[in-house]
Amino acid sequence: MARNAYRALARIEREAEDLAEKIAREILDLIYVNAPRGSAARGTEHDDAGPILAESFYMRKDPATGDYTISSRRRYWVFVEFGTLKHGDRQPFIRPAIDEVKARYGR
Repeated sequence: MARNAYRALARIEREAEDLAEKIAREILDLIYVNAPRGSAARGTEHDDAGPILAESFYMRKDPATGDYTISSRRRYWVFVEFGTLKHGDRQPFIRPAIDEVKARYGR
């Protein structure tokens, strides 16, 4: 391959990585904005160590694959997102964030 072709491929790869990071950050921002902040978002009385649910999400880049992962320091996010019989109806905030960003980028 010609040297220019390698430069073009490297530029495309950088742009793809930048876009992946931008998309992950936008999802993270929407999760922060839309996450419940009431009593359900604090967990139980015995689970009050750590940040509130909205502030518990973070993004990291996998060094091996380059993929971006959004995780939470609070394990009960799934119960808030999908609801439980005992603690009430679902309060989705993650799926709507993903769907909004997907619609924005046409994917």
